Amino acid sequence: MPDDFKSTYTGVGYLDEPYYQKTEYLYQTPPTASPTLLSAYLTNEYTSFPHNGNTVDGFFAQYSAANPMPQTWDAFITAFRSYLGITGLSGPDDLNTSGALYQLALGSGGFKSTYGILSSNAYWSTLATQLGFANTDDLSVYLFEQAFSKYLQNYPFNTQTATLNGTYKNVAASSPGPWANNTLAVSGNWGDFQAQNVTMQDDFLAAAQAYGFSTVPQDLLTQIVYNALQKNGTWNEGYFTPDSGYNEYVKQVVAAYTQAIAGTINVGTTTVGASTSKVNILNRILELLIDMIDTLQKVAGVQSDRLTFLTSWQRAYTDLQNQVPTFVDGGNYVIGDISGGDTGRQKANQLDTAFVETLRNNRSVISDDAKSVQSTINNSSDAVQQQTSMATAILQTFATILAAIYK
Repeated sequence: MPDDFKSTYTGVGYLDEPYYQKTEYLYQTPPTASPTLLSAYLTNEYTSFPHNGNTVDGFFAQYSAANPMPQTWDAFITAFRSYLGITGLSGPDDLNTSGALYQLALGSGGFKSTYGILSSNAYWSTLATQLGFANTDDLSVYLFEQAFSKYLQNYPFNTQTATLNGTYKNVAASSPGPWANNTLAVSGNWGDFQAQNVTMQDDFLAAAQAYGFSTVPQDLLTQIVYNALQKNGTWNEGYFTPDSGYNEYVKQVVAAYTQAIAGTINVGTTTVGASTSKVNILNRILELLIDMIDTLQKVAGVQSDRLTFLTSWQRAYTDLQNQVPTFVDGGNYVIGDISGGDTGRQKANQLDTAFVETLRNNRSVISDDAKSVQSTINNSSDAVQQQTSMATAILQTFATILAAIYK
């Protein structure tokens, strides 16, 4: 980080701290950006194309905390053109050089020039390719639209705090207040929103070099931008600027450095291939394994309960078999219509034999079910053992890494 940049932020106490702990200074005193560009470029579109008699100030005067501005770039510029009766542009993404989108995203002082999103910049150029954009201009337009949408969604007007998300403040002297519904206030606050505190060429590189990397680790940077744009897992809901992503970038560089000193990464390469999100995958796998072990143990418990039931069922059939009498000569029987001496006893014994055979067959069926359940329990126990061994291996790997870090 250049000395002249550091001197802008005095009294923060970052010089004796690692980069991981320096990031809060970034938004302490944001530098002033031009408060006139948004107003100038919207007015230029108004005067460059056919329009009605409404004014730009009149457009902003419609809105308030109770009636907020449109929430996306497309909705904003569509409402703007409709209110002012502007015609001659094909739609919100029209890049006519006199249109507001071209000038705000790609024009002088616009998003592209503010953040140096140029094809000659290796970081931005590679980032555009890895994120699937045809060139850095397309990336600039996309990042501008997402950032401007974020700005619109959080514009607080005068009923709320004058510091938006703790990241930027109004720099324009406006009336009736710093977050008013007039062109000067909206334009000034947008200028402050995109005020450039850090650059990839200087500050991203300085943070990387402070932790032993020769260049900005590109794959890590791309993942951070991708995650920022995929807010809550939904594409197009997030936004990224070097300022908004710097804190997370430094944290990921520190995480990569921590792994590097443990011997898992070659420091100095351009593709580190490690980040907190990737390390968290191991933690997540371990959590899932523990959950799976717990579930398998519960399944085995239920299966054991069923085996106990089947065993009791078999025992009941055995007890019933033991209660079946055998009729012998001279016995004293009072059993229904059994009579006729030997002939009666033979008939009774035949009936009992058939009954016992039925009980034995039923018990055999239950026994087969019990054997099947026992086999299933054995398989469940093996599965528990396999998952336990895998979890143990992961814990041993963690222990080895921690021992290497803290020895």
